[in-house]
Amino acid sequence: MLYGEIIDNGEPFLSRIRELKSLKLDVGDLIATSSRKISIGELISHQLPHNKLSDIEDNLGLLLGEDFGFEFTKRLEREDAKIGGIVFQSHLRRLIIETFRLRHILCHELAPKIALRQYEMGTLIKVFRVFLHMLDDHVKEATKRAQQAAASDGEKPPI
Repeated sequence: MLYGEIIDNGEPFLSRIRELKSLKLDVGDLIATSSRKISIGELISHQLPHNKLSDIEDNLGLLLGEDFGFEFTKRLEREDAKIGGIVFQSHLRRLIIETFRLRHILCHELAPKIALRQYEMGTLIKVFRVFLHMLDDHVKEATKRAQQAAASDGEKPPI
């Protein structure tokens, strides 16, 4: 629940959820947060779309207050520089988009005519795992930067 963890860090992330237009809250949800059965971050994170890479980039960009796609691409460039190639820049994004495409087909279209090869699926899963690790590292760093910026602007950092 990456989104939830970010939101539950408090400011400046909590204020940014006002910009989310698609939230639908009911009284039961509000009572659950009041009685601490769920956090505000959990409540919001379950309502955010994340069916494709652009959804994730949009959500994280809003919560972190950055152009997430641009910043994450810079991270990929740094990773490529470490290994002296262009592996991450040229392949990671394309393979992640393909993984989401296949997920959609398999989950929503039942796709009886789609041929999946075990090797290709294994590769996509491995690539997605690398993506998740890089994403997690990037979000931790971006969260820390945003909190430091908020603290230097006079906002009280979260406890």
